[in-house]
Amino acid sequence: MTQFSDVARGYRCNVQIAKEYALRTEEEWKLVFKEAFPERSFADHGTGYDFSAQTIIAVFLGHSAEYSGIKIEEVRDHTENLEVMVLRNVAIGEPACSPYHIVRMNKIKKKVHFKYQDRPDLSVSDIKPRF
Repeated sequence: MTQFSDVARGYRCNVQIAKEYALRTEEEWKLVFKEAFPERSFADHGTGYDFSAQTIIAVFLGHSAEYSGIKIEEVRDHTENLEVMVLRNVAIGEPACSPYHIVRMNKIKKKVHFKYQDRPDLSVSDIKPRF
């Protein structure tokens, strides 16, 4: 299992369709940050990551009334790829719900595959977003 730490997790952002990212440069991160949080300043809230040593993994469920929470549960390191295990809450959420979870980890160069598992008992945690 590969270690990672939370950057942000919540249920309201501006990403309207489901997307998943392995962000390896600040330019990639800046584009995703601006799409997800257009009202926030990247200079104030999105900087401070060393992309020569880190990768950001971001999962967005998009605008959904079907899912109200998401959590990157585990990252498994395989010989040829990295597997990101993502839990989704299948409880009916608010109509304006746009769940997301963003984590950072040591730099990776492997392909990243995302696997989803639906769980009715997953809730949005009280993790305080960095931004």
